Amino acid sequence: MRRVVPFLIMGGILLMIARHEVPAVDEWWERTFFAEAWKVKDTCRKAVLEAASQRQYVRVLKAGKVHHTKDGPYVDGLKIVVLGNAGGEEVLQYTCYLDNDGQLFRLVGKSQEP
Repeated sequence: MRRVVPFLIMGGILLMIARHEVPAVDEWWERTFFAEAWKVKDTCRKAVLEAASQRQYVRVLKAGKVHHTKDGPYVDGLKIVVLGNAGGEEVLQYTCYLDNDGQLFRLVGKSQEP
């Protein structure tokens, strides 16, 4: 058993680093262990990507953070990057409100400096 403990500790440390550095690992972790929050973020991410569908080279920069209210959950700080009109990147930040049934209620966005 003593031989296994260092590998378990090293694996835990590597998993923590991967969660912060690799978006796919963080998404897998959240989808597996925090499914409700992942569903809320996924609904908002899809709504934001659909709203930005006329833009080019859209990518998600930050998934945001889920908050709960009596009226339903909302995601604050969802950031995407799009290719701007002048050829530079433009960062857009969204707040996404859902009702208690998980349906999109309102999507609020604003532009930020990259």
